[in-house]
Amino acid sequence: MNRIYVCNGNNYDSYSEVSEYPNLKVSFQGNNNFIFISSPFAIKGHMRIVCHNNQKVVIKDRCWAESPVFYMQGNNNYLEIGEHTSIRNLSVLFGDEENLSCEIGNDCMFGGECVIRVSDAHTIYDVISKEIINSPTGIKI
Repeated sequence: MNRIYVCNGNNYDSYSEVSEYPNLKVSFQGNNNFIFISSPFAIKGHMRIVCHNNQKVVIKDRCWAESPVFYMQGNNNYLEIGEHTSIRNLSVLFGDEENLSCEIGNDCMFGGECVIRVSDAHTIYDVISKEIINSPTGIKI
């Protein structure tokens, strides 16, 4: 089951499930995805979120966004946007890897056309050992 929840401020104990949110377009391409939005959250244009399996998105209190895209491929990934954060045309891209996180802290500001790649999406192997040398670890801003 996929769900979108809206709560008043950061009171996560008091939330309600909604089928849609103004200017939010979600494409659930898997199951067990959860999106938590703290209201008020202003979206100018359209915000797109693509979720595969077991993704969790948390948007904290008093954020503002203009046309961001969050593409969460893979499974079991986590995206958090901190309080009072403003985003303009930001793309956050999770590759095929699993169990990754992107945590954007409070009071952050992203200008136009920024891209955060949580994983490289191009595996690099050590020639001798054949071990992966660019394993993804997640991002914290």
